Amino acid sequence: MQSGRLDAEYYQPKNDELETYLKNYRFEADSLGNLIYSVQTGDFSNEFESKSENLIFYIKNTNVKQGRIEWDYDCFTSPNKISKFVEEGDILTARVGAIGNFGIVTKEFTGSAYSDNVLGLKLQDGFDSYTYSVYFNTFIVSELINRISGGSVQSLVTQTSIKELLVPILPIVIQEKISNKIQESFALKTQSKQLLEIAKRGVELAIEQDETIALTWMEKENKFVYL
Repeated sequence: MQSGRLDAEYYQPKNDELETYLKNYRFEADSLGNLIYSVQTGDFSNEFESKSENLIFYIKNTNVKQGRIEWDYDCFTSPNKISKFVEEGDILTARVGAIGNFGIVTKEFTGSAYSDNVLGLKLQDGFDSYTYSVYFNTFIVSELINRISGGSVQSLVTQTSIKELLVPILPIVIQEKISNKIQESFALKTQSKQLLEIAKRGVELAIEQDETIALTWMEKENKFVYL
C-alpha cells in the first residue's frame, strides 16, 4: 500500500514496531477516527485581554500540557468572535508547534474558546477522557504523532491525519480505575497551588501588618481548600 509520504520519518522501523504492538494488543485496538464523535479545528483570534466578566478564556496550543489545560489570565477574548467552544470531557491537542501535547477539558474550562492551532476531540461513549488524555501523552503516541505529522516548515497534524492514530480499547473497569487516580492527582495539584498562594499571601500579610493577622487569615483560607 502506497502512503504517498516522501519523508524518511514515516518509514522508520520503530513506527512499524509500535503499530504492530498495538495491533497485537491483548484486548483490541482501533484507529482514533473510529472512536470519536468529531474532531474540529478552533477559531483564529489575535485580540486578547485580561480576564473580565464578559470575556472567555482562549486556549492556545501552548496552554495544552501533559494531560491538562493551563490558565493564561491575559488571554481572554469576546465570545461574539468565536464559533467553537469546548465542553467538559473534550480532549485538545496542538495542531502545530508543540505537537504531541494533549489535555483534557475539565469543568473549570467549559465554555472556553480554542485556537486554530488546536484540535478538539470528542470521544465516543465508553472511552474515558481522563484515561485517554494520559494515554495520548505517552511515548508511544508521541512517536506515532511524529509519523503522521506533515508540513515543510514546521510539524503539522490535521483533522484527517490524527484519525490514523491507533488506540488501545481498554476495558471499562480498567478505565475507571485509571480515571479515578488521574482525577485524584488533578485535585491534589490544584490544592497544592492554592496552598502555595495562601502561603505567599500569608508572608505578605505578616510583613505588611503582623504575624497574628497573617496566621489567622491563613488558617481561615486553608479550611476552604480542604472542603
